[in-house]
Amino acid sequence: MEKRVGVYGCALAKEWKELGENSLGCLYCLVDPTKSMAADPIEKVAHTKAIPDGDEYCELAFRPPTRRKDFADKETD
Repeated sequence: MEKRVGVYGCALAKEWKELGENSLGCLYCLVDPTKSMAADPIEKVAHTKAIPDGDEYCELAFRPPTRRKDFADKETD
């Protein structure tokens, strides 16, 4: 079972709402999985609820990352 955490009172979500920019807030929330994997590559954060989407609070689920192709051993230009 995955761990879930509720986050209340996001200052950024409040600011986006006041500016009428909830769609920008939704885009910003997409950064969270990348930031979390940089800190811990065996786990990622996924939003299951988000204030900018109209939810009362944000809910974060902690999940194993999806498998990705490893490009590290390929030659690059």
